[in-house]
Amino acid sequence: MQELGKITWKDKRKDKLITLKEGKYLIGNSEYCNVFLDDETDNPEITATVQVSKETLVFKVIGSELKVRYDGEVMAPGEELEVGLRAEIVIGKYRIKIERVFDSMEDAEPVKQLDWESGKPGTLRLFVARKLLDGLKLEGINLDQLDSEKVRGQIKGKLKEVIAGINFDPKIEGVTKLELENDVFDDVIGLGPLEKLLVDPDITEIMINRYDQVYIEKKGKLTLSDVKFSSERSLLFVIERIVSSVGRRVDNSSPIVDARLLDGSRVNAVIQPISLQGACLTIRRFSTTPISIEQLIEWKSITPLVRDLFQLFVESKFNIVVSGGTGSGKTTLLNALSSFIGRDERIITIEDAAELQIQQEHLISMETRPANIEGKGEISIRDLVKNSLRMRPDRIVVGECRGGEALDMLQAMNTGHDGSLTTGHANNPDDMLRRLETMVLMAGVDFPLRAIREQISSAVQIIIQQSRLKTGRRLVTEIVWIKDLDRETISYETYPLIKFRKKEGTDQGDFEVFHKNLKELAKYFEIENGMQRVLDANA
Repeated sequence: MQELGKITWKDKRKDKLITLKEGKYLIGNSEYCNVFLDDETDNPEITATVQVSKETLVFKVIGSELKVRYDGEVMAPGEELEVGLRAEIVIGKYRIKIERVFDSMEDAEPVKQLDWESGKPGTLRLFVARKLLDGLKLEGINLDQLDSEKVRGQIKGKLKEVIAGINFDPKIEGVTKLELENDVFDDVIGLGPLEKLLVDPDITEIMINRYDQVYIEKKGKLTLSDVKFSSERSLLFVIERIVSSVGRRVDNSSPIVDARLLDGSRVNAVIQPISLQGACLTIRRFSTTPISIEQLIEWKSITPLVRDLFQLFVESKFNIVVSGGTGSGKTTLLNALSSFIGRDERIITIEDAAELQIQQEHLISMETRPANIEGKGEISIRDLVKNSLRMRPDRIVVGECRGGEALDMLQAMNTGHDGSLTTGHANNPDDMLRRLETMVLMAGVDFPLRAIREQISSAVQIIIQQSRLKTGRRLVTEIVWIKDLDRETISYETYPLIKFRKKEGTDQGDFEVFHKNLKELAKYFEIENGMQRVLDANA
């Protein structure tokens, strides 16, 4: 017989006899269980409890991945059973024989020295969070109902009880009880340490290289923040919460995932074995209120003339591609361009992870879906572009073209769906044209180069180059008109309309306006009156 302390099954035997004094005991693979089942499962849990009194043992199933049997019968979660002064319970592969022990026996050993007493940073918060989760499970509080104020209140009350029962020195731990309460509350029902970053409107990007290394971009500058997760598991918990909220998954079979937060911020997560140093999380934040075209003027990203040209181009139903590098502001500019679309026009947006903030009411937003665990059910950008043509769109807006969907987009532009908008990664307008050619070939077609270029030159009228300078400033650096294709050289006839000339050694400069090309464009598309009004207004 063995007196209760910390009982594990690390040896080959699967049965043990334990003796219990009066009191309540936890059984499971959570490290805070008195009877610890050394079972390798992803989610440590309390499986059952035993209440020991002078007359009887009361055994209760809490529920877990492990099946619980008594007398050969499987017990259901929540089922309670009075078993006398001794019992034999089977949990998974473990056979546990329990006997009531009398008061003459010495007191049982403590379950375990608390992790946070070792002085490791963040372990106090981790300990409180786990103790809270164990308590919530025991009381049947459902974490799936976090949108309920009642449930949130119950969690807050239980958390206060847990913290009140812990003795710690705020000076040593560097945290007050109120701060600890707020941190753990964010861990359990929010996004943990990220919550304090997400409320800062000046932070535009959050980059987590590993659980204890979090960088932020603030006002265009990259800095290492003092925010840290308590453990790799804590970071994984936050990632799983984010991706599951939009119906996606991340695991060993699918270690890379794109998702979004409720405010529309773009999320990319990579976990092991792809990421060798542990889970990585990147969050591209967007303003809760879309950035207006007037704000872009205020920030000197564009000029009033550029704004008026954009309005003329969108209202004239030009097909526009916004080109730029990562983080250059392509999506922000696409949102601003969409503000010029008529309120009576039917807009269909297509994205990998929904992040566009188009304000018109006549809007259908569609998002891709990855394959399920069996490799089935994937819905790609190409599928959505093809389907959008059957939905009577006035405007098709594709968040980003990066593959074979470029062919479907070009064909839509060439078959009566004028005024379409999209973005793509490229360093300049010429590179964007080459990228479009490459993406068409990614569709698996065997078109000759001439045919591809004819498709592109016929479909795309305007390329807008969006750039991010070394100082962090984002602005439109070039606007190019794709007029036609030279039939002899098979090269694009492109004409610059606006070009930013940067002063050497600074991020300052002037916008050069090509008036002759603007007037030629207006004549070509028969919008001379509209162009003249724009030029006169900005003379």
